[in-house]
Formats: sequence, C-alpha cells, structure tokens
Amino acid sequence: MTPQPRVVVVGGGFGGLHAVKALRGEPVQVTLIDRQNYHLFRPLLYQVAMAGLSPADIAAPLRWIFRGVKNVCTLLGEVTEIDAMTAQQQGLVYTPPDDPPVIPSDDRQGAEIAAGFGQAIEEEDDPRAELLPEWVTNNDEDLADKVRTAIHRNSETSTMTDIEVSVEDGIVYLTGEVETLDEIDILVTLVQDLEGVDYVEEELDVRVL
Repeated sequence: MTPQPRVVVVGGGFGGLHAVKALRGEPVQVTLIDRQNYHLFRPLLYQVAMAGLSPADIAAPLRWIFRGVKNVCTLLGEVTEIDAMTAQQQGLVYTPPDDPPVIPSDDRQGAEIAAGFGQAIEEEDDPRAELLPEWVTNNDEDLADKVRTAIHRNSETSTMTDIEVSVEDGIVYLTGEVETLDEIDILVTLVQDLEGVDYVEEELDVRVL
C-alpha cells in the first residue's frame, strides 16, 4: 500500500484552520503544529477585558476543534525554521504564507508545509463573522451542546435539571420531567428558535407531586 502524503500546517491561526479544514477527510495525513494548544479569536479580546465574554467564549482547544477528524493530529510545539531550499531538493512542497490565508495546493506528492500563523489578523482588520473560517464540527453533537447551554443559561429553563437532550440530523429530542405543562411550551419554544434546529420532538412528562 502506498503511504499517504503528509501535510504539515504551521500555526493554528485563521490561515492554519482554513488549511486543515480544506484537507479534512482527504487521503493525506495532516499535522497541525502550534506553540499554543488553542485557537484564540483575538478581535474579541477587548470584550473579555470588559467582562462581556468569558475567555472560553473566544478560545477553543485545537484538538477539540478537529476532534473526530481521523486524518488530522495536533502537536504542541514551536517551529523555529523552515529550510525551504532543502525541502524542495528532497521533492517536498513548501507553501509560503500569503494573504488571504493559504490553502494547500493540489500537488499531493511528498509532504506539504502550509503556514497559518496566529497573528494573521491585524488590529485594524474588520472582524466580521463572515470573514472567519467555519469551525470543523460534528453537527449533531455540537447542536446538542448548544441546546444544553441555552437551557442552562435561560432564566426560565435553568432550573429544569432533569432534561435529556439528543440530536439526530438536526432534530432535537427532549426527554425527562418538568413541573408543569407551561414549562414544556417554554422549553420547546426556546429550543426551536435556536439556529440549526430543524424540529423539536419532545417526550416530556409532568412530574407528579
């Protein structure tokens, strides 16, 4: 069996995430190297300083971002030098940093190196959401987490601690017990209004006192 080509992505910034995302599921082995074990959304740092967001809202572990992506592994380390000349002499492909962030080329021979350094966005850049890379997600699992978080944070549903949430193909299944019929309506309305939810199927029981 012919060994799969290897791709090394240096840096877990926006360019690095774009590059790895483009290669997920492809017949290559991808290694992402960064000196931090997380991706930080720097344009929103000021909101953390103002207590508008928690640090967890603007940072995510790289290993968590690419969880479940079998051809991607992450390494904690710092790349101090890239010897492009020697690499090319050995038949490897080096893709230098560029703007917009680099996407690896179609040349799958040998190993390819793409740079996605964390300082890719300057302070004056527009941090609008449409300019940012999408997260690599397990949609059903992520949506279930989103629903649980919304229930926990909403003042009308935060006391509903006996609710089980599962998701399949965008359909949210709610099971468990609530205190009143009104709580069922409040819960279903809250979940149905969340982005990504196609339908809510509830099998909730009213607790008998």
